Amino acid sequence: CHKDPLYYKVDPYDKGKQVIQAFVPRLENDGEKFIAIIAGYTKEMEEFLKFDPGLASRFQHKIIFESYKPQVVAQIVVNILKKNKIEFNEKYVKAVAINLYDQIPDDKKSNARWARNYAQKLIEKQLSYCAKHPQFPRNRLFNEVLRDSVNWQIGG
Repeated sequence: CHKDPLYYKVDPYDKGKQVIQAFVPRLENDGEKFIAIIAGYTKEMEEFLKFDPGLASRFQHKIIFESYKPQVVAQIVVNILKKNKIEFNEKYVKAVAINLYDQIPDDKKSNARWARNYAQKLIEKQLSYCAKHPQFPRNRLFNEVLRDSVNWQIGG
């Protein structure tokens, strides 16, 4: 079972071309014996399917998953914070997460990955804040950390 995204193998200067050239005949000759499922980001998959003239025609079915709505991403952030036993104002966290996620261009949105990265950074900053202010409880997510988060660059 090969788990690397195939579109990483498309560089004509490496062995990717050989991988694709071996893959296409296998799809043609042994198509009844196995199911090939390829997955990746839409743009990269479109480029991948153009790499070989016979490749696109061998994949008749496409399932395109839409990006999560900002409210769903915000709920993922909330769930992660709860799982980590962080105390916080849920409405405030959701509002900030929705606002931040809304500002990301559609082609840069990474759904749950962004939510995990954002929640992790909130937790890290909260711990740092607690270290600087030991008089406050360690399990409290401060509004200051959330206010600060509007200036962070959160990657997906």
